[in-house]
Amino acid sequence: MLTSKEYLQRAEECSQLANASSDVYVKKALTELASEFKATAKDLEQPRTWNSATNADEEQIMGRTENATA
Repeated sequence: MLTSKEYLQRAEECSQLANASSDVYVKKALTELASEFKATAKDLEQPRTWNSATNADEEQIMGRTENATA
């Protein structure tokens, strides 16, 4: 998996290619790809935390909630 910095580099490359292109569809595709690379870089920079909602959902699926009947 790429690092955040590498995703930002890819985003910059896409932006440069988009600016150099005369094709509207190519510009749009590369601009969207650059945006996705930037979003992925941002996600990688965020600290990972356990999602309590996910934990509660998992416990319910596994039958570990107080409301579970035996």
